[in-house]
Amino acid sequence: MIHDLLVRGVTVFPGSEHFEFVPGINVVVGGNDSGKSHLLKLCYTVAKWSADGGRKSLPEKWAEEQRLRKDLMRVFASRGLAGLTARNRGNAHAHVEASMEGDGVPEGMGNLVFDFQAGHEEEGLSIQEMPKRFLNVPVVFLAAREVLTIYPSFVQVGSRFPRVPGRGAGTSAVTWTWMRQRNLSARTPGAWSPGWRRSSAGRW
Repeated sequence: MIHDLLVRGVTVFPGSEHFEFVPGINVVVGGNDSGKSHLLKLCYTVAKWSADGGRKSLPEKWAEEQRLRKDLMRVFASRGLAGLTARNRGNAHAHVEASMEGDGVPEGMGNLVFDFQAGHEEEGLSIQEMPKRFLNVPVVFLAAREVLTIYPSFVQVGSRFPRVPGRGAGTSAVTWTWMRQRNLSARTPGAWSPGWRRSSAGRW
């Protein structure tokens, strides 16, 4: 999949950050607002874009730029590319380099390099280097909230935090007290209603 990733000026990464990954399980550790979720979302977007591109025999560069732009805004739930730059941290120009490899994609054949800049929405996103080969594997992203619901003791863990964020400002929230009163547990069929659980893209 993704062998290494270089980001600069993307969301919470105003400077250059280089991430290297190994086959198997990779663990990302960091404090609040350090960029863990943004890193995972960026990895997912890049890998998913490549996997979807593999379905096309002769992808056009301009069409792939539009597709990548839409994928970024969808995964990050952003209305535009400007919201994905680190302009509030002093860098309005975003640059990403991703090296991908895998079955049928040898090292150096799956590289993707692209840029985008706040205040240049009309120009969109520019791909500097297109992969010579695309990934041919399914790509899945599970947000932390969804992963926690698999854990059998989710209700017990949640009991320390009696309130779960609601669907927006001014709306009611689901509480752990309400769930315990109804004797709901992680093993109870239908206990985790998709009506109030966030999707991987951060929308209800």
